[in-house]
Amino acid sequence: MRRTTLIAVVAALALVAGACGGGSDDSDKASSKRDSTTTSLDSSSSSSTTTDGASTPTGGVGSATTLKGATATTAKKSVAPAPTAAPDPNAVPASAKAGTYDYSQSGTTPDGPVPSHGTLVVSGGTYNRYYDTSKAPQQLVFNFAPNGPHLTKAIVAAKGISITCTFGSPVPLPPWPPDTGKTFSGNATCTNGITASLSGSITSRSGDIVGIASTLHVKNANSSIDITAHDTESWSISLRVPKSSHQTFSGKTPFGPVSGDVTSTLTSTP
Repeated sequence: MRRTTLIAVVAALALVAGACGGGSDDSDKASSKRDSTTTSLDSSSSSSTTTDGASTPTGGVGSATTLKGATATTAKKSVAPAPTAAPDPNAVPASAKAGTYDYSQSGTTPDGPVPSHGTLVVSGGTYNRYYDTSKAPQQLVFNFAPNGPHLTKAIVAAKGISITCTFGSPVPLPPWPPDTGKTFSGNATCTNGITASLSGSITSRSGDIVGIASTLHVKNANSSIDITAHDTESWSISLRVPKSSHQTFSGKTPFGPVSGDVTSTLTSTP
């Protein structure tokens, strides 16, 4: 196996250790605003109106004025819309909003230094993470089921090479509802004789943010490839993408050691 193939596998499979590979934990607070009720009046006159010698007194501000022979008008009040109910934080999420999510990033993957800007492009359950927008993305495929999101497949693309890893049983990522202490695990079979095992847990939950920690172990049959990737991230329930993540890599290949440390932070959404 060419060295570029091995490095590409490690760099891309590390994404599987997080929900999308998006750092420090953020805490978002939701707020709601109630529109104030306003009143509109057809007449605000406070003086008397006289017609052919007759006077018709008017009331104070907000009362109607009636002219002789004219149709009486009444004050009208506009009705403010009912406040929008806050979303259920335990409701099973659908896929993230389609479009491009921008990330600031720094550090290196096993494939080398990352540029300062990367993106995540979402279309349905397919999440394409571009650490370098001039290169092919790393792809994660999720199934958003009635019992929560599940990771089903990762497709690795780098330097013209594509490697597919399929999880025999879809991995709940995160488990739903994402309560602190819940765990997840799964195994994937990849091309080129590589296997991957994923395990992790929900470390915290604060408002919209879920803390996820995971470990990915990648190896081949004779363990000449033996690499571990750790990921900690702050995953947003409302956005269904990471707000931030921190990934580290260590291990060996037939061509030498593997190392890396990269941090990503969400900067804008579609």
